[in-house]
Amino acid sequence: AEMRSLYILLNLDNDGGLEVTKYAARMPRAVFDGPEVQFALQVNIARRDNDYVRFFRLLREEATYLQACIMFKYVETTRKAALKTMQKAYGASGLGYPVEELVELLCFESEGEAVRCVE
Repeated sequence: AEMRSLYILLNLDNDGGLEVTKYAARMPRAVFDGPEVQFALQVNIARRDNDYVRFFRLLREEATYLQACIMFKYVETTRKAALKTMQKAYGASGLGYPVEELVELLCFESEGEAVRCVE
C-alpha cells in the first residue's frame, strides 16, 4: 500500500488528476482502504480543491518523511495559489495577514522566507 500511495503522490497533476482517479479505481478494496492510500487521496483532494489549509495540515501533521519529501514537489505551486487566494480575501480589505501565522499555515521555514515569497 505504501508504494501505491507514493505513486499517487508523485502523479497528482498528471492528466488533470485523472490518472490518480483511474489508478485508485483499479485498486483492490483492501489496498484502497489502507491508511497510506487514504492519506495520498486526501492530498489529491486538497490539491484538486485548492484547499491549501488542508494540504499544509496534511504535510505538517500526518505525512511520513518520505510522503513529505514527495509533497515538497507541490509546495511552491500550492503556496502561490494560497497567496493569490489570500490576497483576494485580505488584500482588498486593507487587512494584513500576520507573518508568523503565514509561516505556520504555509509551512515556511522562517519569517524571512515568507516575506521574500510575498514580495
